[in-house]
Amino acid sequence: MARFALLIGGVFKEFRNAQVKPEDIPHKLVTWHDYVANAQPTFDSATHHAPIKTVGLVANVWTVVWAAPVAKTTQELADEITALKDRAVNNIQAAMSVYRAFAKGFQEHENRLRVLEGNTSTVTFKQVVTWLRGKL
Repeated sequence: MARFALLIGGVFKEFRNAQVKPEDIPHKLVTWHDYVANAQPTFDSATHHAPIKTVGLVANVWTVVWAAPVAKTTQELADEITALKDRAVNNIQAAMSVYRAFAKGFQEHENRLRVLEGNTSTVTFKQVVTWLRGKL
């Protein structure tokens, strides 16, 4: 089964699979073209940009052509590494801020309970953090 590209008024509409090429309808500007798809070249996304796909009518055949992958520059690789490091630091800081908020809330709750019990000593933030680390 072959694959064909349908163009109406010179504008691509869809692909269809058929045993034989469908008939063109000139008065409705419907044309059918053979379809040729070249395989996408392999590339390593860590060191190269993705190949660019070009689709169009070449010698009355609807063709997919891939440009060769382009190597990333040293600066682009350095920028990607910096962005990854920044993202990792932001994720750690976000987790730490949740941890700090939880510890602070626990400290306030514990100190309220101590006041209700008539206990005059309070728990410090450092004591709560040490207690939490012991539980983890």
